[in-house]
Amino acid sequence: METVINTIVGLMKKTAISFLVCIMFICIIGSIMGEQLTPISSLFQEGSIRYSTLFEVFSLSFIIGIINTVFDYPQFMKKMLLLYKIILRLIIVILITIVYIYVFNWFPFSNLEAWIGFFVTFGICFTTAVSISVYTTRRKNREYQELLKDFKKRGQLDERH
Repeated sequence: METVINTIVGLMKKTAISFLVCIMFICIIGSIMGEQLTPISSLFQEGSIRYSTLFEVFSLSFIIGIINTVFDYPQFMKKMLLLYKIILRLIIVILITIVYIYVFNWFPFSNLEAWIGFFVTFGICFTTAVSISVYTTRRKNREYQELLKDFKKRGQLDERH
């Protein structure tokens, strides 16, 4: 039961983080570009974000949260290299996001500038997320190595007595 609760809490965290990052970038881009985005993208409407857009972004964030929860599960594709899992996760998230862009008409499929902006923004977000994950993993690994070293030292001391 505790595992189920931890999984649900983890899913909620992953969804919330994804949602927050998406909304922050929408706000930043909207602030920089202003009203010129209104005719191009359904994400923006006269200086604000529509409620429907918030629900669309939340549902995408929830799906991304599910994907991340599945990929972060230790038993999922455990024989696959971490790099391949990251690449597969990236491809799946990009494909689902493209489906959302098309279905909800977030911007025209033929607008090259919008696609460049999308991939630059997505790349920044993904690079940031991967960097944070690598840093966190390395920090935890160092902590575990120190704990293991201390444990081994205590084990050697106990054997001498």
